[in-house]
Amino acid sequence: RSAASASRISVMSVKVRTIMDEKMGGYLNMVVMIEDNIKSPEILQNMEKLQNEIEKHDEVSLSFSIADVVKQMHRSIEDDNPLYETIPESQEKVNNLFTVYSISSDEDDFSTIVNEDYSKGLINVRLKSVSTEVANNIVKKTEKEISNIFSESTKATLKTYCLRALGYGVIDINVSDDQVDDRLDEALQYFAQY
Repeated sequence: RSAASASRISVMSVKVRTIMDEKMGGYLNMVVMIEDNIKSPEILQNMEKLQNEIEKHDEVSLSFSIADVVKQMHRSIEDDNPLYETIPESQEKVNNLFTVYSISSDEDDFSTIVNEDYSKGLINVRLKSVSTEVANNIVKKTEKEISNIFSESTKATLKTYCLRALGYGVIDINVSDDQVDDRLDEALQYFAQY
């Protein structure tokens, strides 16, 4: 192959990548799976936080998840008021959004971003043309963000469960929040070691 033909191929490759980035938002996909109660307001808010962190990378052109759908449904229910493009705070409101949607549309519309029982949800991320090294760095940073964002909610859920199971009234009178947090941290560290 001549230097001229190699040069034309290289130029065409650059043009194709440019078109893919500009017209299609990139050509690399990253998918993050969240396994939890996807209809939970807390989990949806955490998905939104994670997407916001991911989108801070210049190489990310867009992300999309069920959290985006819930925010859009909430806005639509509230007369298309942009102030309501949020995740509702209560489980009841989130459930109502899905109920209204199921009456007027097909819940299978969500099949590419959640499973049937809403125990797994996907965050789809589109990356611009980047090197493998840059893509790997984004993946590593995303993994750290997942740990930061979702570990706190998991710990809070565990704490609530423990307090309920042990009798919150008695614990509230006799034990401070700091003591509960310290015991949970110790238990989680012990569990992580073994």
